[in-house]
Amino acid sequence: MGQKITVRLPDASSANYALCVQQTPTIMSITVLTPEQAQRTDTLYLIGCLRGLPIFQTTILPEDPGYTFSKNGMNSGVTQMILMNGKCEVLSERLVFVNGNDDAKLSVALDKTNYQKRDAVHAALVLKDSKGNPIEGNFSVSVTDDNDARIDSSESTIKSYMLLQSDLKGYIENPNSYFRPENKNASSELDILMLTQGWKRYDAKAVLAGNYAKCDTYEVDRGPVLSGRGKNFPA
Repeated sequence: MGQKITVRLPDASSANYALCVQQTPTIMSITVLTPEQAQRTDTLYLIGCLRGLPIFQTTILPEDPGYTFSKNGMNSGVTQMILMNGKCEVLSERLVFVNGNDDAKLSVALDKTNYQKRDAVHAALVLKDSKGNPIEGNFSVSVTDDNDARIDSSESTIKSYMLLQSDLKGYIENPNSYFRPENKNASSELDILMLTQGWKRYDAKAVLAGNYAKCDTYEVDRGPVLSGRGKNFPA
């Protein structure tokens, strides 16, 4: 038998603002919605944050319906939109997923087309950024057999974890399905996910009020630490 769970939802308010976001591959348009389409008389401020860092801020005058801007140069990931008034009071928040043109490109060239058992395999790997510039760094490569390790293309990947799962609360079903090229509905599905999934980075209202969360559980790791006791040993 199933379980019956009763959850009390907060009362609906007719006095709050809301943010409507529409995207194309190159443009993002943010509209400020007012209760019952009432005319605004106050100046508002919109801030966009990506992974805890502000990426844009703008002023929305009473006669402005919202803000439209180019997504050129924006990095991929969950972007937090914060709407405030002149008293730095948060009026509305909205999560938006941005698919930026910042994917790295990896090319692999093998020295042979076919290999025999225990043949040495020589591979040349070239990793470049979205602008075609080589990327420096330390990387690891895993080689698996399709018979032993079958990959579910909809399950978690490095990309889905870094850009999506690490920023949201709760379980996300088939996280990599939002990044598969054949999923033509990925953009609208991501937007629905942003509207329903929990957010776990920062409490913007508390931060703007100067109330910063403190981590008292673990000490700050400032570097390698050696500890012990020295003894003299006979020659």
